[in-house]
Amino acid sequence: MYKDISKYYEYIFPVKSTKIDFISEIVKNKRNILDIGCSTGELLIKLKEKYPEKEFHGLDLNQNMIKIAKRKTNEIDFIAGDMLEIESIYNEKFDLIISLGNTLVHIDDNSKKVLLSKIYKKLENNGEMILQILNYDYVYQNDVDQLPLIDNAKIRFERYYEFEGDVVNFTTKLYVKDENEKIENEIILFPVKKGKLEEYLKEAGFKDIKFYGNYMKDNYGNSLQLIIQCKK
Repeated sequence: MYKDISKYYEYIFPVKSTKIDFISEIVKNKRNILDIGCSTGELLIKLKEKYPEKEFHGLDLNQNMIKIAKRKTNEIDFIAGDMLEIESIYNEKFDLIISLGNTLVHIDDNSKKVLLSKIYKKLENNGEMILQILNYDYVYQNDVDQLPLIDNAKIRFERYYEFEGDVVNFTTKLYVKDENEKIENEIILFPVKKGKLEEYLKEAGFKDIKFYGNYMKDNYGNSLQLIIQCKK
């Protein structure tokens, strides 16, 4: 689905200052940073502007996203590849690995455990990981079947959830206003609740696990977002 919307991605999901501030506070004490599911690279580009001396790497499965990212800068290492293959894609270790934008729920639970274990091994001692997914405790408790509408001068983006057992059929409708274009897509997601995710993180070896409801570090209980910060 992301191939079709890649050229409009920054209109749909512009990088907000709260996210930049949250990540920046951690990045300032790191040297080598990897973003798994980096999309068109806008977050890394903004971080590179703030910290030009640091090394940034972006990985995304979607080749169109990576092509767009590479057109913007040659100062960041952008690679198109499968996040489950990070041990073969990268020889080095990282001080910080981030994975935002609900990337983790695109793979099943067994693959989540495998990925978290691989991320743990790819971190330097005292390295950190930041994850951001939807708060699926909140989603299920409140029968959320439609995510907040994204509507601006360029696009209108509708997102719907249809629950099918342990998976979610995620459908989207993108309206490009000045081109009079409509793009519809669907994909299966594999939600994970906070308790199960915490179990997977501990199994992988992570410690000092913190959960937030947004990038201002508010409580996650009544939030649609779930942000996780943890250490090796």
